Amino acid sequence: MSSSPHSRRLAVMTMSAIALAVGGMYAVGRQTKAEEQPKPAYGNSSPNSKDPAQANSSTVRETMHKPVSGSGGMLKP
Repeated sequence: MSSSPHSRRLAVMTMSAIALAVGGMYAVGRQTKAEEQPKPAYGNSSPNSKDPAQANSSTVRETMHKPVSGSGGMLKP
């Protein structure tokens, strides 16, 4: 370290600020994780589900063959 009389105090203050920031981020991360429960990937077994992962072949076929509103069933380029 430097021979300045303030260098030790500055080093302690810097380390304290870093520890405080890391502790704050850890606490906020735990709180956020507790509040926002993860959604299961395949948890919703409703046949009317809008989740693309839940679509079966008949749902995909029906969705793909729906006419586009306002275009007379033709897609515009």
